[in-house]
Parts: sequence; C-alpha cells; structure tokens
Amino acid sequence: MKKIFFPGLISLFLAILSAAPLTAISLKPTKLTDQTLNLIERIQLGTIAERSVAIEEAGVTGCKPCYYTLVSMLKDESPKIRRATGMSLGLLRNASAISHIDKALQVETDESVKADMVRSLGFYRTKESATLVGNYLNSNSEKIRFAAAKVLTIVVEETMYDKIMGQLKTETSDAIKVMLLHAALKLKIKSDQVTELVRFFYSTDRFVRLYAARGAADLKLKEALLDLKKAVLLEPEVDVRDEFYRAFNETLYK
Repeated sequence: MKKIFFPGLISLFLAILSAAPLTAISLKPTKLTDQTLNLIERIQLGTIAERSVAIEEAGVTGCKPCYYTLVSMLKDESPKIRRATGMSLGLLRNASAISHIDKALQVETDESVKADMVRSLGFYRTKESATLVGNYLNSNSEKIRFAAAKVLTIVVEETMYDKIMGQLKTETSDAIKVMLLHAALKLKIKSDQVTELVRFFYSTDRFVRLYAARGAADLKLKEALLDLKKAVLLEPEVDVRDEFYRAFNETLYK
C-alpha cells in the first residue's frame, strides 16, 4: 500500500509539545486555534511569496506554536524563505533558536540571507547572541560586517569591546567604522573615539553622515555638541539634517 505523508502533522505535534513543559498534565493535547493551524499550514504550503508572508506574520504576531515549524524552514531551499525565517525567529525571542540560527549561519551561502540572520540575533540581547554576532565582524562580506557591527550598537556586551576595537583598526568601510565607533562608545566613552566619530559628520558619503548622526543621537555626547550644531547648518540633505538636529536637541537637553 502506498504511504501517505502529511507534512503538517509533524510540525503540528512539535508545536503542541512546545506550548507547555513536558509534565503529566501537559501531555494532554493542547488545542490550537483555527487561526494558528491555518498560519502553520500557510508557512508550509503555497507559493514562496505566500509562505514568506505567513512566516513574517508568525514573527510579528508572536505566534509561539509556530516555533518548530519556523526552525525547519531554516533549511528551506528558497533564500527568501530562509531570510524571512531568521528574522521571525528573532522576533519570537525563543532563546533555544539561537543555536539553530548559529548552525544555519555556518552553512548559509547567500550573503543577504546571512546578513539578516546575523541581524536576527540582535533581538535576543544576550551574551551568547552577542558573541555569535562578533564572529562576523571580520567577514569577507561588507554587508555581513555592517550587519554585525550594527547589532552590537544595540546589544551592549562588555566582553565584545576588544573585538570591536580590533576590527576598527583594520576596517576599510567608513560606514562600518561609524557603527563600530558607536558600539565601542556605548561601552566606554573615550575622547579620541568621540573625535573620530565627529570626523564622520563631514564625510562626503551621505549614508556615513546619516549613521554618524544617528549614533550621536543615541550616545548623546556633550563633547560633540558644537559639531552637531555645525553639522545642522552645513548638511545639504534634508533627512540627514533632521537626524543631526535631533541628535543636537537630545544631547543639549540630556
């Protein structure tokens, strides 16, 4: 007799088990809502675009029963699905996903997918996730290095300081240098690093100026106040000027 395989049943069973600790009481079947069952099915079936939307929905809505289904999607053949999955797992903030994302990163070949998986680790804000992110500061890919440096401006982890400073010495991209300085200054305020960040207020690259302005707004460095005022007056791009103005005001009234 030909065997019939129902792909949704395994994920559904795992989702039920993940809903509560494995106790005598929790072995009783947990009833999932029709909406959740429908979402799990949409993650597995349909076009890549439809599945991608469903995966994003699972993360944004915090659908915890979708966790194991999402973990299985990290191995999907579609880069778009893997990319959406990494971000959704980050949004769910289930710490056990960190090891799964780590394994996926080790075999991932798509640069954009890998960068987004690194970004997804930023949602956890733990020493473990920060350490994993730090491993990608010296990636050969500028996109991945930028993603890692940006995460470390959010995940403030003291053990990363030396690694951040080590990469800053060899980094060739000004945009990444700004992120690394931002990350370093969140850990230790040093005048020479403030001076270096301020230098990027006057970069010829609008994106470098933008990142420097946002970093200054986050750091609220009194030492940079006069240069922030000057940058507001000199900045030709409206959106970048708005960021410098915000940074100036937030620093002034800190």
